[in-house]
Amino acid sequence: METCSYTLLLGNKAVGSQVVRTTVTGRTTTLEARVLFSGALGQGTLNQTSQLLSSSLESLRFTEEEDGRGERRSFEVLFDARSGLVKATRRSGQLLERAETPYLRPYSDPLGLLHRLRRRLGVGVSGTGAARVPMLGKDVVIEPLGASEVETALGLHSAVGYLLVPGPGYVYVDAQPPHALVRLVQPTEHGLVEAFLTRIVQEDSAQATTPNTAPEARAPKRRRRGGRKRRRVET
Repeated sequence: METCSYTLLLGNKAVGSQVVRTTVTGRTTTLEARVLFSGALGQGTLNQTSQLLSSSLESLRFTEEEDGRGERRSFEVLFDARSGLVKATRRSGQLLERAETPYLRPYSDPLGLLHRLRRRLGVGVSGTGAARVPMLGKDVVIEPLGASEVETALGLHSAVGYLLVPGPGYVYVDAQPPHALVRLVQPTEHGLVEAFLTRIVQEDSAQATTPNTAPEARAPKRRRRGGRKRRRVET
C-alpha cells in the first residue's frame, strides 16, 4: 500500500490537507482519498473511494461523501458492464435519488483519472498528442505540457505536466518512480487551489520519505527547467 500526503494552498495560505492511499489486491486497485478543508474553504471533510481494474484502469465503483461546509451528502456509482448499466445513488439530507443509464464504454472516475496519469509515465507513454478519457457525463481531454520542475517540501522534482479539460486543471507527475503526483491545481469558486506533496510512504518496504518540518502556510517555489537543481541526500 502507498500513502501520499498533500497540503492544500489558496494563494499562499494553507486551506487543508489531503491523504491518498493506493492498494493493489489481485486484479483490482483501490484508491482512497480523504480531504480536510479549513480556512477560506470552510470546515469540512470529503472522502472518495475508487475501485478499478488494474489492467485497463476502467472504473468499477466510485463513492464520494462530503460532511460540513453547510451540507452532508453522498454519491455512489456502480459501473456494471455485465448488466450493461451504470447505476447511481445520491443522498442529500433526507433526500434519496437513484438513476440508471446504459453502460456504453469503459469509464474512468476522478481518482482513477489521476491514477491513469501515473500509469502513463510508468509504462513509458510519451509524445505530445492529447488523449481523451471517457467519464460519466463528459469526456476529459489530457494535454501533455512537457517537462517542468516542481519544488515541494520533499525537495525539487523533475516532473511532467498535464492540462485537463474541462476545468481546466493542472497535474504534475514525478518523472521518477513511483511517479507520484507532486502538484495539482484546480479552479474553485474561491480561486485556484493547489495541492503539494509533503509525504509518501511505501508500506511494503516500511520506508517513508518526509521532511522534518513540512511548511503548511507557505507555497513551495516552482522553478523552470534550466535552473540550478538541488539534490537531497538521505542519511
